[in-house]
Amino acid sequence: MRMKSKNSKFLASVCVSSALLVSATYPSITAVAAEVTSAKTAALSVEKANIINNKKGETDTITVSELKKGDIVRVYEASKGGEAIATSEAVAEGKVEVTITKKDLLKATGGTVYVSVQSENELESTRTAMKYESEVTVAPAVDTVKVLNNKAGDEDAITVSELAPGDIVKIYDASTGGNLKATSAAVAEGKKEATITG
Repeated sequence: MRMKSKNSKFLASVCVSSALLVSATYPSITAVAAEVTSAKTAALSVEKANIINNKKGETDTITVSELKKGDIVRVYEASKGGEAIATSEAVAEGKVEVTITKKDLLKATGGTVYVSVQSENELESTRTAMKYESEVTVAPAVDTVKVLNNKAGDEDAITVSELAPGDIVKIYDASTGGNLKATSAAVAEGKKEATITG
């Protein structure tokens, strides 16, 4: 019975010693978390970005300004999740902007991209929704436009060829601004030209 008593005291002593050892060896988990948690980079404002949606087959560009050294910009198709469809190089020393260029990066019909920024030693920001316009259609070549100017009382006709289904032709009375004089119907599937009469 005495032996049992000694063992009990010994075990109790070991337990106490172990508890002290753990406490002395490992710092507070809360303290460690505070040391490694990084700040989240502030989200971009829409006015800091300039988006140019060029015609199909050409390079689209997204320029983001008011940045600082080391910032990295990412472009996504969704507000959350998914992989970045484009990523910038880190902003160089002495620079305040980055330009992302990529062939057909943006949709021809226009839409929205979601852009984030990540500063050095910080977490990536939330994504900012940025709308962009549809591509600017290439002006028709002179030799694809035929104008038939008939005598007074007869209808005149303007025919534009080498078009694509869905294209719409508009006639103006000035090179910029001016008044819209006539509009064609959309080019039908399988067709390549539109004719406006009037």
